[in-house]
Amino acid sequence: SKPAQSASTESGVQQAAAPPQPSPRTDIQAVLERWASKRAEIAGRFERTLNEARSGSQALIASLSTDLVPLTQAWGAVEHQRHQMADEISDGWDETSDAFDELDDVPHEVIDQAGAERDLAIGELEVAYWTAHHETMAAAANVTRERALAVDAKSHTCANCGALLDKVRPVSEALNVECGYCQAVNTVDPGDALRSFAGFGAMWIAEGHALPAWQRMKRAELSMESYRDKKDVPMATLEAFDAAARAY
Repeated sequence: SKPAQSASTESGVQQAAAPPQPSPRTDIQAVLERWASKRAEIAGRFERTLNEARSGSQALIASLSTDLVPLTQAWGAVEHQRHQMADEISDGWDETSDAFDELDDVPHEVIDQAGAERDLAIGELEVAYWTAHHETMAAAANVTRERALAVDAKSHTCANCGALLDKVRPVSEALNVECGYCQAVNTVDPGDALRSFAGFGAMWIAEGHALPAWQRMKRAELSMESYRDKKDVPMATLEAFDAAARAY
């Protein structure tokens, strides 16, 4: 066989040429490309589903009074679709695993990484769903809060001009409202509508504020779960999860 070629540096020192790198196996690459395409297709389809749900929710929010149940039920149907698409990802992984079985000497690292991508893809469906759902519910809760406050305020008169507070605008604190006639700020005691809202809507406003921390926490969790041996999880990932969990 031919000896390895040598290369000269600018200083004239002879260095052995790097050995030729093995070509990537086209059969393995084809399986990985089909697997990636499957995940991308499902993710794109679910994104369109979420966009349609967001759009439909706007009309529903406009018709809500002080009850979020109709909106919750509508998003329950979207969650069902999420589970169906997660099952599709799992089925796609089963097909990918079977395809690997038909090939010779597929590196274990390749199979492990492809399997981890299944869990990450399913996790990203969850993150996308809960992000869209929580943002929508928080927006609806803010609307119903204002409506509940307006309902309760209508039984009060303005301390400044005496007019009924039938055209109120919430100002900063939950029980401070502005008179629609003289713009004086009045303190309004919570009535039945606002008390009812506190029972079902306040949580969603809090969830909306906590959503960025939840996203960071969930993605750090997905990253940790992608390691077969938990001792291999980087300390930076553990610290990121801890910080996000505390913030959430």
